[in-house]
Amino acid sequence: MTKLYFHTILEQIQEYRFVKVNYESVVDWTLATDYLRCSPSFHGVERYDCALIHTVDKNQVKKYIFVQLLFIFQYTVGNHTLDLALVQPLDAPTGQRSQNDQCLRFTHPRSQSPASSEFIPLQSIIHGALIVPDFSHANNFLL
Repeated sequence: MTKLYFHTILEQIQEYRFVKVNYESVVDWTLATDYLRCSPSFHGVERYDCALIHTVDKNQVKKYIFVQLLFIFQYTVGNHTLDLALVQPLDAPTGQRSQNDQCLRFTHPRSQSPASSEFIPLQSIIHGALIVPDFSHANNFLL
């Protein structure tokens, strides 16, 4: 846990390495919980989980995308507190899907450049997503 203080005592950033996300399951309509981690050393290994979020595009059209969590923190200014995450969107174009991927219903999310990372409110996380890196192609994942 890291605390950073800025110009005045009224500004503070509190880093977190774990977030608990509650959501309603569409399978059986019960409350489900995902535990998402964002840690440079989780049992000695990097762990940056992925999630499905709701957001809006440049034209203010609502959309859902997968992201990889990079940094989770709480930012406090005076009496106002914001729960935020720095995320890497996994929505870069990947081209046409193969016949096998279509039959197996696989999706290959792809990360954009690191410069496309963005801050999101934690409330925009819908639930966690099990996304595995595609080790044969850089910046590609398998869902």
